[in-house]
Amino acid sequence: LCHGTALAAAGTAPDLRRSAVPLSFELLADVVIRGSLLSAGMPRFEELTAQDVEDLQHYIRQRAREGIAASQ
Repeated sequence: LCHGTALAAAGTAPDLRRSAVPLSFELLADVVIRGSLLSAGMPRFEELTAQDVEDLQHYIRQRAREGIAASQ
């Protein structure tokens, strides 16, 4: 798990709960499917569908909301 358990940063991978990338479907698809961050070490997953990326986006955003609620 490059991004750690519960999406919290682990090693060099960023905390996805605090990233702006999952706020935009297009940005997330650019990273995950098209590999826009290959040079930073993020692999591409060309086998994923648009629905997979949307599901991933919802999961990340839900985890972010849970993190905010837990800190209050």
